Amino acid sequence: MPVILNRPNLLHLNGFTRVQRLTSVACLRDAIVSSHGWVTDFHEFSNLSICLQFEIPIEHLPLLAESLLAAGVKFNARSESILYSLGPEMATGPIQCTLQILFIHNEPDLRRKVLAVPG
Repeated sequence: MPVILNRPNLLHLNGFTRVQRLTSVACLRDAIVSSHGWVTDFHEFSNLSICLQFEIPIEHLPLLAESLLAAGVKFNARSESILYSLGPEMATGPIQCTLQILFIHNEPDLRRKVLAVPG
């Protein structure tokens, strides 16, 4: 099955983890960097999820998948089918990716005080 991307050179991956959030974020970053990728942006959504944007050489996606699985990430069916369909016949070069991870835990929402802006 060939890799089907939403747009050329753009890949969306979704998953979840039960690993503690702060530990998991460090593991996610390390998995990307150790797979020859680099994080370009990220957004945290309270303590519920994180969305990482990164670039990685497309030939290193199987290594990234292995690293993320070792870090405790489980992928949804669509992301899993994309990652398992990767083969040695893939093109080379960088690909832009987003990785949305949902944190499964019993903690209350993370609350932060927002300072009032004068004016």
